[in-house]
Amino acid sequence: MLNEIDLSRLFRERAEHLARPRGIKPVLGEAALAFRLREDSYALALSALVEVAPLTSVTPIPAAPEMLLGVANQRGDIRPVLDLHRMLGLPPPPADTPAHLLFLRRPQGPVAVRVEALLGSMRLGELSPPPQGGRFTQGVTTDGIILLAPDQILDLDFLTTRHTPE
Repeated sequence: MLNEIDLSRLFRERAEHLARPRGIKPVLGEAALAFRLREDSYALALSALVEVAPLTSVTPIPAAPEMLLGVANQRGDIRPVLDLHRMLGLPPPPADTPAHLLFLRRPQGPVAVRVEALLGSMRLGELSPPPQGGRFTQGVTTDGIILLAPDQILDLDFLTTRHTPE
């Protein structure tokens, strides 16, 4: 049975672990979630994700940046949903394609990205350099799965700029 001192140490260690800055280099053997966008397979490190949920609806926002698909309601909180297809230069999926939302961790609250199909978890192995011009990619696994860079995805101007009422 854990006593009060053990719990305090456990919570402190966990907080320190979560507070460590995450670099853009993935760790060999790190767990990742693989998914499909059109014909290609992609992955995001599990450490970058908060939640995975089926896509029920996304509400478009008039005059929104082209990479913003809209917003989704996550248990009463309105979260931005990014269009990974547009970000990666892929054609949009057919309208009736089932989809999931992957919620990326960030201090201001999660941001979702829409994906077409979940392929399952994997362990990251050696990575080749990302394709030329791959702003949102970290590398490619030996299996041909493209590892996305969550810090680059979340670095979009409209996500990092605070808007104040005039």
